[in-house]
Amino acid sequence: MEFDSANFGSEIKILSIFYDEHSGICKLMDRSFVAFLGFQWVAAVAISVLINPQTWLGFGIYSNETLYLSLFFGGVLFLLPFYFVYKIPGTFLSRLLVTVCQMLFSVMFMILFGGRTEAHFHIFISLALIAFYKDWKLLLLAGGIAIAATFLIDGYFPLIIYGVAAGALSSWKSYEFWFLVEIFVLYLGIFQSRRGMLNLARSRFALVEAKEEAIRLSKLKSDFLSNISHELRTPLSSIIGFTDILKETSLASDQKKYVDIVHRCSVSLSQLINELLDLSRIENGLIVLDIEPFDLRSCLDEVLDMLAIQSSDKKIKFEAKFSDEVPSLVLGDTHRIRQVLVNLIGNAVKFTENGSISISCAVECSALGIYRWRIKDSGVGIAAEDVPKLFNTFYQGSNCRKHGGNGLGLAITKNLIRLMGGEISIESQLGEGSEVSFTMKLAAPSLQS
Repeated sequence: MEFDSANFGSEIKILSIFYDEHSGICKLMDRSFVAFLGFQWVAAVAISVLINPQTWLGFGIYSNETLYLSLFFGGVLFLLPFYFVYKIPGTFLSRLLVTVCQMLFSVMFMILFGGRTEAHFHIFISLALIAFYKDWKLLLLAGGIAIAATFLIDGYFPLIIYGVAAGALSSWKSYEFWFLVEIFVLYLGIFQSRRGMLNLARSRFALVEAKEEAIRLSKLKSDFLSNISHELRTPLSSIIGFTDILKETSLASDQKKYVDIVHRCSVSLSQLINELLDLSRIENGLIVLDIEPFDLRSCLDEVLDMLAIQSSDKKIKFEAKFSDEVPSLVLGDTHRIRQVLVNLIGNAVKFTENGSISISCAVECSALGIYRWRIKDSGVGIAAEDVPKLFNTFYQGSNCRKHGGNGLGLAITKNLIRLMGGEISIESQLGEGSEVSFTMKLAAPSLQS
């Protein structure tokens, strides 16, 4: 097994992942082998009762000894590994016992079948199954048992099995050769398999390291944004406050113009900081919805009042419609819902020079408390190639750049809607306006215990 001593700490973690994976494989094989050993025990008893073992020379040998052998010896070969697999699965001792007992079952089947060639096939199968442990030491142990058993039975005790004198058979040499061939091939397979597992462990370690690094960087970013926002918002609040005061004083026209510019820039920067903080909290799962009863209609009215000045300057008419099924009170986070509506309706106002904006809300599934919102404008529309990218962070379509913005509003809106159990989609044609459709889950207060 390859080992990079230059990165000792990392290699130790990689080996830990490798051995955890191998331990899982061993536990699975232990359980599978226990079931297989139990099946072989039952099969051995049935064979000893129903089949009269025949030697190669046709000399029949049958006695109660074969039944006792399969019943009691087979029981030991099953129950002993069963106990250890139940107590300490996946350990070297448990798979060692499984290996020995499985090979002894092969030897017992050779005896029960009177040494027929078919019985030797059981050894080949046992070796192949033991290779699934991916442990070359167990394979060598199993191969050693197979070779020793075949050599002793065929070479020194053939009278018991075949009814011929010792030294009269040489078939064991052919078996030994093919056992060695199979062991060699299986060993190569185990070697390649373990190398593949080690490479997989390295890949998993790299993924874990990358995830931990991403979490660390994300935390650093969140801490930085939190700290810097505090340092920025304090002077910004002062600037906004003092510009509000200055606007109420006697100023020359040029001075008022400059104060308005400072005020707008300060408000824009403050909004950008708030949006960056919201995005950071959403990405780190730090936003928790504040659920309370509120009136959906009043919430929409507040949003429209906030946008009234901007819409009246463009002579845009709002058309709000609620279906009769929408209750007067629902349970939800009114602040986050208002934020979503401000972003979406504000965008509609921004990209509509004249005409109207319709807002509708209807109950889509009363049993699940799903509400469907639709916001349709008669604005400039969005290019088809831009629509799939609108919810990407900091992305601005070709029509968006000249209207300002920072590309965060829709990304934040989509995440807030998902946080409220909904989805959002946009349909638009360039020059013909856009329609935003989104859902959210809002329970009725009367349904809450």
